[in-house]
Amino acid sequence: MKLIRFALAGRVQHGSLEGDQIEPLEGELHALTAVPGAKRIPLGSVKLLTPTAASKVIAIGPGAAASSAPAPHRRNDPPSSSSPRPP
Repeated sequence: MKLIRFALAGRVQHGSLEGDQIEPLEGELHALTAVPGAKRIPLGSVKLLTPTAASKVIAIGPGAAASSAPAPHRRNDPPSSSSPRPP
């Protein structure tokens, strides 16, 4: 069984894809059941959606590793407390 999420006539639904036909399902995602008496829907008549609706989008860019590395010691930085002080 291939579970899908789709939109048809402005309504978002879940279904089971079988060939080029969708069997509509109802209920919560973890407990979907076939809709009694529902007709199969042709795959070409719906808009396929992502499997679940996103609640957050988190992206990490290619330079993220470089920006999270500690900065190199600069000459004008004050010495740390463990550095010996000149007389």
